Amino acid sequence: MSEYEEILKKVYIKPHVVNKELSLRRKDLVLKEKITDFFKEDFPPFMKKPHLLMGRSIFSANGDSRKLISMSKKCDLPFMALEYSKDYCSRSNDEKRGLIELPIKGRKTKLKLIDSRHADGKKFDELYVVDKKLIDIHHHLLYTVHPEFKDNIYDMSDWVATHGSHPKIFYSNVFAHCVLNGVLLEDFLLTGQEAKFTKNIIIPAIQKTFEHFGYYPLVVKLLSTKEESDNSWWKYPAKTESLIEKYLS
Repeated sequence: MSEYEEILKKVYIKPHVVNKELSLRRKDLVLKEKITDFFKEDFPPFMKKPHLLMGRSIFSANGDSRKLISMSKKCDLPFMALEYSKDYCSRSNDEKRGLIELPIKGRKTKLKLIDSRHADGKKFDELYVVDKKLIDIHHHLLYTVHPEFKDNIYDMSDWVATHGSHPKIFYSNVFAHCVLNGVLLEDFLLTGQEAKFTKNIIIPAIQKTFEHFGYYPLVVKLLSTKEESDNSWWKYPAKTESLIEKYLS
């Protein structure tokens, strides 16, 4: 096992023991003082109570939202979807490209909302399909399929703009929250296109969090080993195309 795998092993926690671990940590008064001092009351309102968190550029009716709902139930925690609408679209990033070229269940080809060459390098909140914002289209899909998301999305863009947009800063704050009052739903991969990001950004942020607070952040794995090798779990529902056509008409 590599040193990176050793560190990640220390942050992953099983859903059924999440609440027990959070309860134990909330009894640590020194830890509470450290968290208060770290944030200095300058944190988004959702951070004031425990949540299962997931961060994405845009949330939509794809596998991420389904996973967040199901894992929220397994962890027995309310969920909060953290968006970064001012993130940049990248045609070389499969997840981001999947927001403009949608893989749909039962459809052989992807539904192209925007030409990836046009969208590449632009902020998501600046992208339009006909006269509708791309983000509004995705939220329409999301709220239609999963109405429970309506009061559980927080756009981190303004907060990031005032605290620093570098991923190291973002994850330092998220991990600090996930030491005491939050649990992150995510997989940090050591292979493929995400390996460099995990090694250069995530691992140092985890180590910094442990050195500062004496605890590792809590992370629940998003996918099973089987799902990691099969991205069909992420596809949009079969009715996606008709829902979009109706919304744009």
